[in-house]
Amino acid sequence: MNVQESKTVLICFARTGSGHKSAAAAISEAIAEVSLQSKETTKINVICEDVIAPSSFVHLMFENAYNFLEQHYPQWLDYFYAFIEWLKPNEWEPGYWLSKKYAQGLLMRTRPDIIVSVHPMINHFLKRAIDETEFGKKPKLIVVLTDPSDQFWSGWACRDANLTLVPNDLARNKVLALGLDASKVKIVGMPVSSRFSRPCKQSRADFLRKFNLQPDILTICLCAGEAGGGKITEIYNKLAEVRRKIQVIVICGRNAKLNEAIRCLSWQVTFPTVVLPRVDDMNELMNACDLLVTKPGGLTTFEAIARRLPIAFEMVGGVMPQERGTASMLLSCGVCQAIRQAEDIVPIVNNLRAPSVRDSTPITSEHSLDKTDATESIARIIMTEMMHDQCFKTVDSLSESLA
Repeated sequence: MNVQESKTVLICFARTGSGHKSAAAAISEAIAEVSLQSKETTKINVICEDVIAPSSFVHLMFENAYNFLEQHYPQWLDYFYAFIEWLKPNEWEPGYWLSKKYAQGLLMRTRPDIIVSVHPMINHFLKRAIDETEFGKKPKLIVVLTDPSDQFWSGWACRDANLTLVPNDLARNKVLALGLDASKVKIVGMPVSSRFSRPCKQSRADFLRKFNLQPDILTICLCAGEAGGGKITEIYNKLAEVRRKIQVIVICGRNAKLNEAIRCLSWQVTFPTVVLPRVDDMNELMNACDLLVTKPGGLTTFEAIARRLPIAFEMVGGVMPQERGTASMLLSCGVCQAIRQAEDIVPIVNNLRAPSVRDSTPITSEHSLDKTDATESIARIIMTEMMHDQCFKTVDSLSESLA
């Protein structure tokens, strides 16, 4: 009986915000799609793992601290960022000692042929675990950088990684300045799911009617992110001054207080409001809305760009250090607007195009913003690396038999 050969891709992420998990899911989907298109006989198994929280109590503490500050005290994130850059916990010897057992156990359990990292704090530990774990062939480490500017955590730059895939020229120049070999760096674009550049399963009307909203009314989405941070309440209050007829969807994330505050305020305004902790399919939501108000997070922002949804960055409460570059780049490219004071939302909404008009002009190629099919490219690179290994494995086996 013939046994089908299989290969395993291990995608590692962490729950500091939702972007890293979204990137992992998008790459996983793309590998499955490319595998089907290529009619590859080798079975590709994809495993997505949250590797920070279970690795050690110290790393969980850093993750919780980041999420807590993002939700409650975003103005302190500058200090947290500076502390992390000074301490470099991703290269910290005690940190590796604490996570070594978990990391090596993960590799032994999953037996990957390729490891894909979409988080800056895990790359160095993963590479050390690969080098120190003895289970035969060593898997390659591919880093997929998800911060689309030159302002990001230095942990992204892992010199020992086999390949680093970056979103644009800005990120490439930065990782090269941090010491990476140019031959190991490729510009591919942001890992956005292909669903955001394809027609939706639901029409705008069908999606909005699920929430008792009208398809012919200007629809604003206020997104507080997974942590539910920012000055969403202040911006929501200012929407009462908009001259046009509007309806609003507010996504509060894990912030129960924000959820309750918006629900209370919704009784005092004249426009319909839907308050949600999360949305199962952001692609459908973005297709149904006319403006997305969000922080300058890499993945959510680029999903909206792929969907051609107008964006306004919530910058009232300040911007996280690694997201300032994203905001600056996109503002300079003219693909978004800034809300630096809550009242800035009023003219932005008053000047929006009608719901029946969605901008269909080509996305600018500046800084690779038009690479909305990046996940397919990433998937093909991953599979090429695996098949390349397979070829060398066959040659090595033949050489051994001839000897």
